Amino acid sequence: MNKLIYSFVAIVGILALANCSPKTVISTTTENKKSTSSTNAEVAEMMFSKLSNEEQINVVKSIPATDDIFSEGQTIYQTNCGKCHELYKPNSRNIATWMKVMKRMSKKASLTEEHYKLVSVYLNAKAKV
Repeated sequence: MNKLIYSFVAIVGILALANCSPKTVISTTTENKKSTSSTNAEVAEMMFSKLSNEEQINVVKSIPATDDIFSEGQTIYQTNCGKCHELYKPNSRNIATWMKVMKRMSKKASLTEEHYKLVSVYLNAKAKV
């Protein structure tokens, strides 16, 4: 009988520990606020592909198409997208259409979030107005 009780207590204890999650302590210090902000920004960066087309367009338009970003986006577009099919000219579509295409094709091309964004910036810079 004692073994049964000990087993039951052990199982309940294990289940209770398994359901515990780390607690977040909210602090009002400036250092923690900065840390939280950068963490939120990192999460937003990782989730670019999950944004709506309109939200993606707003993000892409806010990123300056510097020579480095433009060149890297162009290279990724030519290398990854050209593997499976003939490349479309970036000015063949407007940015809204490109974002729909990117959302669908980025999965097939196995683009990382960063590459997804770089190609989107490149296409935005060259897209039909």
